[in-house]
Amino acid sequence: GTLTITKAPLTISAVNYTKKQGEENPTFTPTYKGFKNNETEAVLTKQPTVSCSATKDSPAGTYDVTVSGAEAQNYEITYKNGTLTIETRPIEKGEYTHDNVVYEYGIDNKLIAYVKKGTDGSAGSPDASGEVEILSRVVMDGNSYMVTQIGQYAFKGNKKITKVVIPGSVSSIRGASFNNCTALEEVVIKDPEPGMDSKGLTTIYSSAFSGCTSLRSINLPDSLTQLGEHEFGGSVFYGCSSLTSITIPAKVPGIPDNTFTNCTTLEEVHIEGRTS
Repeated sequence: GTLTITKAPLTISAVNYTKKQGEENPTFTPTYKGFKNNETEAVLTKQPTVSCSATKDSPAGTYDVTVSGAEAQNYEITYKNGTLTIETRPIEKGEYTHDNVVYEYGIDNKLIAYVKKGTDGSAGSPDASGEVEILSRVVMDGNSYMVTQIGQYAFKGNKKITKVVIPGSVSSIRGASFNNCTALEEVVIKDPEPGMDSKGLTTIYSSAFSGCTSLRSINLPDSLTQLGEHEFGGSVFYGCSSLTSITIPAKVPGIPDNTFTNCTTLEEVHIEGRTS
């Protein structure tokens, strides 16, 4: 006769999880049902993978937690998926200061934040100095507010900032944000990080960097689609007398008048592969 030994059934399950909006995902750990003779997952020749499409930035809702990929010599494996439920948090409004840069969060009752705007006579962050790296997020009471804008007059007239690093979360730099920041030498604009819900910087408004007489270097990202908005007199780089060259991304449809007026050392403007 013949003795047939079949594989024992083994179910690997992803359990259910809950987290608040803006929190990191929990650690996903599978559970097992069906091991024989006091065996454990150590007998698996390949361990399972548990994954979920939700991220820290995902909106409230329910997401599948899937388990797959396990292998075993003596077990017939089936899988049972779980869920991740993301709950909303109350959105609050307020201000937060980091490295002397002031942020306003909870804008329009959303999980977004701006670098605080100032007034014509007073910067929003007058005490910032040296090399300034703008935060991509402000985290308050468990909520994560994405920084999407540098406000109007945010650093206007600041004489102490020498370098600014702008994250890929920022979509717009408002008018006169860095107007007359005479010590500012370098501006670095980053692309969005993987998984970040942002298209990158798209708009720089008029007079944003006007009067930055020490500005020598700025990179304009490929995401930029608009250079200059006529909410102020003058234009984006008016009076940047230390700027010698600049590249304009292909998506920018045109350069407004006075964009480079009084840029006395500017030698090259690169536009879509052409030089003028």
